[in-house]
Amino acid sequence: MGEDLKELPSSIGKLIHLRLVDTSGTRIEYLPDSIGRLVSLQSLPYFQVGHEKGRGIVELGSLKNLKGTLEIHNLEKVCDKEDAKRAHLFQKQNLFKLKFAWSELREGDINDENVLEGLQPHPNLKSLEINGFNGRNFPLWILKMEVQDDLGGQWIGLNHLMEFLRSVVLTTIAQSNSGNGVQRETITLFPMLEKLELSKMPNLIEWGEAELPTGDGKVSLKKFEVRNCPNLRILPNDLHSLSSLEILCIWDCPNLKSIPYPSGEQTQGFTNLRIFEVARCRALTSLPCEMMASCAVSLERLALLGLSSLINFAEVFRLLPKMLRLAHLAIGVVPKFTYPPMEIGFLGSLSDLYVLPCLDSLDLASFEEFLDVLLRGVKSLRSLWLTGHDWYSLPNQLQHLTSLTELAIISFGIEVLPEWFRNLSSLKMLRLWRCKKLKSLSSVSTMQKLEKEVKDCPLLEQ
Repeated sequence: MGEDLKELPSSIGKLIHLRLVDTSGTRIEYLPDSIGRLVSLQSLPYFQVGHEKGRGIVELGSLKNLKGTLEIHNLEKVCDKEDAKRAHLFQKQNLFKLKFAWSELREGDINDENVLEGLQPHPNLKSLEINGFNGRNFPLWILKMEVQDDLGGQWIGLNHLMEFLRSVVLTTIAQSNSGNGVQRETITLFPMLEKLELSKMPNLIEWGEAELPTGDGKVSLKKFEVRNCPNLRILPNDLHSLSSLEILCIWDCPNLKSIPYPSGEQTQGFTNLRIFEVARCRALTSLPCEMMASCAVSLERLALLGLSSLINFAEVFRLLPKMLRLAHLAIGVVPKFTYPPMEIGFLGSLSDLYVLPCLDSLDLASFEEFLDVLLRGVKSLRSLWLTGHDWYSLPNQLQHLTSLTELAIISFGIEVLPEWFRNLSSLKMLRLWRCKKLKSLSSVSTMQKLEKEVKDCPLLEQ
C-alpha cells in the first residue's frame, strides 16, 4: 500500500475472501467499520481500537481464522472485561504472537486489569508483549503461563519467575511517600539476580535494606547501578554482604550522604569488585576506607568525580598503591587535599587517566602539582583526558608522555598547540573539546596518521 494512503474504503468489507490486510508503511490509523465482515481474513498484523461504530474490539470476534502475529493498540478504549472477551482471542488457536498496548496519553478511569483479563489468548500462544499496562496485578491466566529458561531449558511459571531473574531495571517509578514523608523501600534480591539498576526514581528517599533470599542468604548479584535518584539519602546497611559484586556505580544522587559499611567488624567485603564509580554525589561526606581496602586488590576501574563534600579523600588516595590491577582512573572536582608521599610507579598498571581540577584549586600550578603526583605513579600511560579551566597553556608534563596513543584536551584557553606536540610520536587520536581560543593546529600538521576530533572550538571550525 502507498505511504500516502490515509484510509481504506468501507467497501473492502465486500471482499469476503480476502486473507491479508497489512497497513504497515501507510498513514492509516483505523480500519474501516466493515473489517469485521472479512471472515476469511488470516493475517491482520495491526488493529487499533476506536470508539466509533465498527471500530470496537468486537470486530475481531468474527475473524476466526486469524493466525501469526496481531498487535492491538488503544486498549484504553475497551470498556471492560466483557467487551474485551468479544474479541474471542481464546478461540484463535493459530495466533502465536500477540502485543497488547495501552496509550500513555489517556484520560478517564483506568480499567486495565479487567480488560487484560478478558483478552485471554489460546494456550498455543508463544509470544506476548504488554505495553502501557497501568494495573497493579496481572490476571490469573498470565500467572499460569510458563517461560523457558534459555540456560537450563526448564519451563518456569511466571509466578515463580522472579526467583530466576538475572537482570532487573527499575526506572522512572513514582512511589508514594509514607505518612512521615519518607519513602523507605525494601528491595528483595533473588538468588539468580546478577544485575540490578535503579534509575530516575525521584521519590526514592531511603532504601532501608537489601532483603536477601531465605536459606543460605547467598545472592549472585554482580552489577549494581544507581543513577539519577535525586532524593535518595540512604543505601542499605547490608550492602557490604554482596560479596559477589563486581560492578558498583552510583551517579547523580546529590542527596546521598553515606555508603554504609561496618567499621571494625570482620566482613568479607567487596573482594570481587572490579569497577567502582561514584560521581556527582555532592552530599557524600566520606567513602569508607574499610570498603575501599577490601576491593583494592581486585579493582580495575575507579572513578571519583564531583564529590564536593568528601572529607576523607586523602585517606582514600593513600590506598591507590594497593590497587595493583587498576587500569582506569578518573578523578577530579573533589576538595583540595594534602598529597601523601607516594613511591615512583605506584600506579604501575594504569593505562587510562581522566583528570579534572580539584575544588578551590582552579589555577594551572595547582593542577600541574596534582597531575605530577598522579603521573609519578604511571609507567606507561596510553590514554589521558584533561579538563582544564580556560588556562592559557598546557601542563608541562604532557611533553614527556611519549607512550600516549590518545589525548583529550577539554576546556583549555590555549591559542595554538605547542611545538613539542610532535614529540608525542605514538599519538593516534587527539580530541579537542571546548577550546574556545584555539586558532591553529599547525604543530601537528605533519603527523599524518593522527586522527583529530574537534568539538566546540569555534575559531578552528570557521
